[in-house]
Amino acid sequence: MSQFDTGLPSIREIQSFIKNKQKVEIGVIMNDTLGGQILWQDQNCLCLVNEKREKTLVWIQSIAYIKPESSESSASSQQESRALTKVDDNS
Repeated sequence: MSQFDTGLPSIREIQSFIKNKQKVEIGVIMNDTLGGQILWQDQNCLCLVNEKREKTLVWIQSIAYIKPESSESSASSQQESRALTKVDDNS
């Protein structure tokens, strides 16, 4: 079994996402993307939880990239949610 090396920059970056509860986008090698918050990581997997609170285990070997969700897309999502709420309230 390989040892989990917390000195590696990639491991530290993911730990930073976890500590800051940063929403991320994960691209997997099957040309799919997953979004949510990383709860934990180990040497084989990471656990991602989406907005519906559904957990997904992602094998490290299947990951093409991980990037933080931009604050602009978060802000536009919040604005869309508010706009939809206003439309529902006016109905």
